[in-house]
Amino acid sequence: MGEEYHARCNYCGATKSHQWIKSQYGLYCSRDCLLAQNMWLFACTSFLMVLMTLFLGFTFGMYAFPAAIVFPLLALIFLYLTSRGIQARKRVKRWSIN
Repeated sequence: MGEEYHARCNYCGATKSHQWIKSQYGLYCSRDCLLAQNMWLFACTSFLMVLMTLFLGFTFGMYAFPAAIVFPLLALIFLYLTSRGIQARKRVKRWSIN
C-alpha cells in the first residue's frame, strides 16, 4: 500500500509498523494502540449494557430474561477490553513517536 509510507499511528504517532491496523476510527501501528485509544468506548459500552439490563428487568420483568443473560455477558466482555486498554495505556505512551 502506498499510504503506509505516509501513515501515522492515531495513538502513539509512530510512522513505521510491520502490520498496520485500520479501523473506523483511524490507523494504528499495533493492537495495543488500538485498545488504548478505544478504552473509553469500551468502558461506556459496558456501563450502558448494565443500565439496559436494569431497565429491561424493571420494565418487563420475567419477559426480559434472555436480555438479562446476554447484556451482562456483553458487559463483562467490554469490561475485559477496558482493562486491556488500561494496560495498553501503561505500555504505550500517547504521541511517543518511536
